[in-house]
Amino acid sequence: MKDTMVNISTAGRRKRRMSQGGFTLLDLSIWLIVIGLFGSAALGQYNLWAKKNRESLTRVPLQSIDSALENYYFMYGAYPCPAVMTLASTSPLYGVANCAGTDPIISGSVPFKDLMLPPNYAIDGWKNRLMYTVTRSMTNPATFDSAPGQFNITTTETFVPDYDELARPLTTGVLRFISSGHYVVLSFGENSRAARTVDGVVRGACPNPATSPREAENCDNDRDFWDSQYARSSADAANEILDDRLIYRNATPSRMWSGPIGRNDVINEGLTIGIGTDNPDPNFKLDVTGNVLVEGGVIRAAQYCDPALDDSCFSPELIAGAGVNCGTRASPGMNGLAYGDAVCTRITAIHGHCATDQYITGIRADGSVICAP
Repeated sequence: MKDTMVNISTAGRRKRRMSQGGFTLLDLSIWLIVIGLFGSAALGQYNLWAKKNRESLTRVPLQSIDSALENYYFMYGAYPCPAVMTLASTSPLYGVANCAGTDPIISGSVPFKDLMLPPNYAIDGWKNRLMYTVTRSMTNPATFDSAPGQFNITTTETFVPDYDELARPLTTGVLRFISSGHYVVLSFGENSRAARTVDGVVRGACPNPATSPREAENCDNDRDFWDSQYARSSADAANEILDDRLIYRNATPSRMWSGPIGRNDVINEGLTIGIGTDNPDPNFKLDVTGNVLVEGGVIRAAQYCDPALDDSCFSPELIAGAGVNCGTRASPGMNGLAYGDAVCTRITAIHGHCATDQYITGIRADGSVICAP
């Protein structure tokens, strides 16, 4: 009887535990599988989001630096030198342009202080310093060269899967072109080869050209760069896609108006301006259709012309200067100006008179007076 009571009690306790929400090993195994499936999917989505976020955190500074370099050129007529890449972020010279040396090509970090940018704009999405490369001649207004051939940037665009851009020739769906740049601003991408951290610590050496030729080209301090993000190369380690990101400018910045430092003047940068017309004449810097009003000022011009007539120009001196007259000519009476000279007519007699509220303002060729109030 005692043994029976024990067995009944044990079974009851087991039943009570099940009724109170306990799990078997099978239940737990199923739940772990389900959680793993959802967790792996969520982790994949997070990794994708994180990669896009780092790309965005790289793209925005690159675009801002490009605009800041343009504004710097408008202010000083040249680009700044790079900052020293090896300086710690605590150094007072961190982010300050440094033109020391004589090397024709200068590479370093972004001189964000000279460009009036916040320090984080000199860092990419992988927390590495961006590299800024420029030729020394482009940092001096006296030697600035507006020609675009300072740097050569090779770009391959392709929709061919796993296109080997170094081992195979160009094929359908592949476009390769070489651009020229005034400067290059570069992120070493996710693998961070040859990059430096925010504190200037080296993450990795410049790759071996034999195993990573394109990445090596972007950190060997010469005039050639690769910008081919969508094509693989069997010559690169593990046949990987180039993950470097860069921007460059292939022409001298230009804009219609600029304001020199220390002056209130607004200067046109050499473009044709049309007012009242959507098709300004390229032969004239300012083409106005309509009237021009000047109050309290002066209009200065070397000549006044009728654009419809090639030989219709005359100097303002004819009116506001010493002028012209017909006093020594055969027909001493002047009744107008034409083709930059006086129109002289012989007047035998002057006749007519003006009303009491008018004055004689001229004489016609027939000798009659011209009156005006």
